[in-house]
Amino acid sequence: MNAPAGITIKPNRKEKPMKKTKRLIATLTLLIAAIFFINSANLPAGTVQAASTSSMKKAYKKYLTKSVSGKKYYKVVNIGDRNKPVLLIGTYKGFGKGTYTGCNVYYYKSGKVRKVGSLSDGRDIALYTKKGQNYINSGLSDEALYFCVKDGKSYLCAYYNSHNWKIDPDDKYEKCVIKKGGKVIKNCGYMDAKQYNTAKNSYRYRSTVKFVKNTSANRRKI
Repeated sequence: MNAPAGITIKPNRKEKPMKKTKRLIATLTLLIAAIFFINSANLPAGTVQAASTSSMKKAYKKYLTKSVSGKKYYKVVNIGDRNKPVLLIGTYKGFGKGTYTGCNVYYYKSGKVRKVGSLSDGRDIALYTKKGQNYINSGLSDEALYFCVKDGKSYLCAYYNSHNWKIDPDDKYEKCVIKKGGKVIKNCGYMDAKQYNTAKNSYRYRSTVKFVKNTSANRRKI
């Protein structure tokens, strides 16, 4: 049937419900992908996606079984990224049963257990915490070393007491530094007694680390 002269009949362009649903799903998918891409781009360089706690402990058990002598003493402590587990293997015996003043530090990342650093000084290694992050510590009367693992790398805060060095330059001991992956990332300079004690007291003592012999019975407890 023809339309009367001067009247235009528009075709029915109403889409079917199924086409609208498909278009909506496609739009949402693209939006989610864009958000994921933006968030990934904003991740700090060098960020390490830490493995699960259970998989890390399993890797340490395997490493101790296959690569470490049964005469060695070890301990797994939570001083890694977001306090993930880290393997310590004692190097210098301490002053009490199961204590050590020195240790090598191993961390599981990229599917392997790797040595990331070491800590050694004159006191029994102990656990400390600061702002939610756990550290191991050793030191002497005028030095305090705090070690953890950040972004899969060693992270060491080394403080030294230079007493009244501003008055007596002979009191200068060592410059206080923060190292990551063995490289100095912050030089704090010389600290007098007040500055040294403030820095040291910002860490809270938790417990002395007690190492255990590398036996199958002890490994089952990891």
